Amino acid sequence: MSVRGLSDLIVTIMAAGEVAALPARELRALHEVLASLHADTGDDADAIWLRFGGRPPVHRDADVQRRVEGVTDALWDAVTRGMMTTSEDPDGSNAEFVLGHESSTNARRRLLRLPVEQATSVYRTGASLAAASTARKKAASFPASSASTRRVRLR
Repeated sequence: MSVRGLSDLIVTIMAAGEVAALPARELRALHEVLASLHADTGDDADAIWLRFGGRPPVHRDADVQRRVEGVTDALWDAVTRGMMTTSEDPDGSNAEFVLGHESSTNARRRLLRLPVEQATSVYRTGASLAAASTARKKAASFPASSASTRRVRLR
């Protein structure tokens, strides 16, 4: 397994799913989509992992259920290489790994060069990450939403 390859794969998956940022303190969704891709035993999945530095080990974990080894190192590698930045609210909440615009563009170009079957797998993985990201954002904003607490008076 290559940290740099895993870093490139994460950026490519984020670009495929149009996921602009990952929560730094809650990486369960990222681990889950990578573990699902890891569990795929088809030739296309094998080719994707080979292209991006090999299959990393996956372990059971109480915090994230299935932990893909090297994810944290890969995210920080992306930051070090300028593919992502980190962002944190002044009060220390909402820390994120933010995908850079240029990195997203380069990752989309990388997707266009992949064989169709491999690109489809990456897009599917990106869509799963996007769905989990959207669900997390909706769950976080629902209690604070004025629409969710507004009462309507009927006449």
